Amino acid sequence: MCIRDSHWPALQAHWLTMLAGLAMIRAVETHSPLQLGLKWPNDLMLYDAKGPTPQWCKTGGILLETTLSADHLQQAILGIGLNVNIPRQHLPSGPTPATSLLAAGGKALDRPSLLAQLLLELETLYERADAGQSPQPAWDSRLITRNHPVRVSDDNHVLEGIALGSDKWGRLLVRDAQGAVHHIAAGDVTLRS
Repeated sequence: MCIRDSHWPALQAHWLTMLAGLAMIRAVETHSPLQLGLKWPNDLMLYDAKGPTPQWCKTGGILLETTLSADHLQQAILGIGLNVNIPRQHLPSGPTPATSLLAAGGKALDRPSLLAQLLLELETLYERADAGQSPQPAWDSRLITRNHPVRVSDDNHVLEGIALGSDKWGRLLVRDAQGAVHHIAAGDVTLRS
């Protein structure tokens, strides 16, 4: 998806990540009974009960690149990746376990139908957002980090606390041990036990 010369305020650019996450969930849930959630800021997570250890695993991701002017979104390119029919033995290993819709659900899905549904959902959500309807409440309700201990890190600092959800712009709200609430715009989030 590519957007040029938007009237959106610069802070609203994060809505595109929210729209993509919700569109992915809605498309998959139209074709499968799998349980899906979102890991802030841009991962589609699937509860894989059939894996070696039942847990939330990454099954997709979103990449957003933007060009911003002083006060509005000028251009955006949105990339979406989704592990659909990858057999379990071909999934990559990493710090966050990976899965696919096939591995977790036990049956292959028709990729063209899934893609068509994803594009339909994304267009519908984009039109609503462009008319001013925020995707944040629906997106926030699907965050698997809500009310859980998290560690947020970036190049310069680490913050540990409880993820409270997100604000209207999609920034992660984390309450630290002293009770202060931090609005996180970017960083790597790890769920802590």
